[in-house]
Parts: sequence; C-alpha cells; structure tokens
Amino acid sequence: MLLPDIVERAKQYWEYTYFWKQPLKPKFKVICHFCGNEMVFHWYRVHKRQYKNPKAHPYRIDIGFKCMNCFHLEVFGVPVDEDYWNFISNEVYKHTGHFDIVVNAVEVIE
Repeated sequence: MLLPDIVERAKQYWEYTYFWKQPLKPKFKVICHFCGNEMVFHWYRVHKRQYKNPKAHPYRIDIGFKCMNCFHLEVFGVPVDEDYWNFISNEVYKHTGHFDIVVNAVEVIE
C-alpha cells in the first residue's frame, strides 16, 4: 500500500492557522500519557531540516505541548508545505527579528 504524501498525511491531523503565535492546531486532543490530562500548547520552532536523502521533506514545524498537571512535555515534528513554511517563517521574523528560533507560548500571549 502506498502512503499518501507526508504533507497530506500531516494535514489530516494538523490545521494550518496562518497565525504566527500558534501556527498549527491539532485536530485531536493532546492527552498526557502519564496522568491523562489534556495538554496545552507550549512552544514551536519553524526549521528546515537537512537530510542525506534528497527525497526527504525538509520543511518542518516542531510544536510542543505541556501537561499543566504533571509537567510532561510532548513534541510533534510536523511536516508542512513549503509555502506555509515560508509564510510562518516570515511572520516569525516580522514579529521577533529572528529566523529559526523557539517561540514560547508565554512570550506571545497578549
């Protein structure tokens, strides 16, 4: 069985928000594996990953969720399409003056 394109598979689980403060929203509840509480958005990083395999998809957003009960942190490495990656990278740069940085939720909450 052939798997769908990696970006299309990711879009089944992640919604593009077009909002630099939280560029992805899960289409599922992120539940802590230790205590069962729902986890909250904590941070993200937009980056381009270098692979030895030229067919590998380099455009990624790592997004972290934190359990506010037991403090467990869960990280997802989500592949995104190049246009969205460029859009979010430019938004991060416009608001922070930096590329390839970790954006913490507490720093962007108004």
